Amino acid sequence: MITAKNIMKIYGAGETACTALNDVSLIIGDNDIIAITGQSGSGKSTLINVLSTLDTPTEGTVKYNKKDITKLSEAKRAEFRLKNYCVNAVCGDYADKCRCRFCLRGCVLGIHQEVLENCF
Repeated sequence: MITAKNIMKIYGAGETACTALNDVSLIIGDNDIIAITGQSGSGKSTLINVLSTLDTPTEGTVKYNKKDITKLSEAKRAEFRLKNYCVNAVCGDYADKCRCRFCLRGCVLGIHQEVLENCF
């Protein structure tokens, strides 16, 4: 299970600060399939990056099976992804080249399955 609570991601500082995520909270259950949709620039990729530990939030927490993974070092985040996550981003599909599809899923018992099998 992935639990995100009060996630904020701000790039830059002062007058040039850009808020990509503002107070985002969600729960993704072990067998849930979700879609993250929105306009260009709405924070979809930032949310995927934060949930998958590719980036860290400015504020808030992300928990994976009740373990807070928000404050892990870069090396520990990489180790965590290797052991726990498969993060798949598939931009475009055969029917519509203008869409981006993302799949974030936990690996079960370390067995990686094909992206298309799990996402489409």
